[in-house]
Amino acid sequence: MGSCPDKAGFNTLRQNRYIAMSVQMRLGRIVNSFLTRFGYKLVLYNGTSGQTFTEGQLLKALTELRAVYHEYVFKKELTTDEESLRLLSNSMYTGFGTGLYLVAYLHQSLTLEGDICEFGVAQGVISALLAHEIKNTRKNIWLFDSFEGLPEPSAKDILLDDFGNFGSIKAYKGSLSFPEDMVRTRLSHLQFPPDRIRIVPGFIEKTMNTQDLPKTVCFAFVDMNFYEPTILALNYLDTVLSPGGFIIIDDYDFFSQGAKCAVDEFFDSRKERYSRKFPLNSSGNFCILCRLS
Repeated sequence: MGSCPDKAGFNTLRQNRYIAMSVQMRLGRIVNSFLTRFGYKLVLYNGTSGQTFTEGQLLKALTELRAVYHEYVFKKELTTDEESLRLLSNSMYTGFGTGLYLVAYLHQSLTLEGDICEFGVAQGVISALLAHEIKNTRKNIWLFDSFEGLPEPSAKDILLDDFGNFGSIKAYKGSLSFPEDMVRTRLSHLQFPPDRIRIVPGFIEKTMNTQDLPKTVCFAFVDMNFYEPTILALNYLDTVLSPGGFIIIDDYDFFSQGAKCAVDEFFDSRKERYSRKFPLNSSGNFCILCRLS
């Protein structure tokens, strides 16, 4: 039968652990002083959780953020699990607040008829998040992207935020290009049914006229950056969105003025059919349209 260590033994054990951790951190700093010159860095890894220390802290922070949004923003249950938060933590371009809004409005749409659409999928992180949230439904997910980067900007695409330091809006043509296989790989890791995935490659002005498209949509996320693809996506969705369904448009009054211009034109001509909302200022630059009738 074992016995508990006495106070002196416990203090010695704690001191030894502290010394070992101190040596470990000192060695890490020495190694990193060389590795960072080549773009690498050692990080603490938890073999039990399979996460780095930073990933664990980020997941904890997202869990706390979800609770805050649940209590003070939506004032209703915000249905997310740990996998949802993990997927959201991988996003390079979509903020955490934006992701929580996406999940909240997506779940409000799931009782409606129709599929889920994303216009502008980039590296597929939000695609994976949306797919995870509808995995246990019968809905399909439709993913539209050129997979060739951004198109030629129009005269309405005035540069607002040069986040890539490209110097001009025209220089962004062809940027933000990610391969289709990256998106498919992310979805396969989720074990999302492949027969419910519809990927539509190509620039939207062509795919809207040549591809098989969803007949009914209950929720859509539009992240097309520029005026022309955004207005084309909105005009199409206007023909298929179920009453009560939502469209969330990213980059409203951010990066290019084009997305805001497209949304404002669309909404001003259809005020009798849509309501428009905006998130908390700290949650991101996007707009929420709800189909009324």
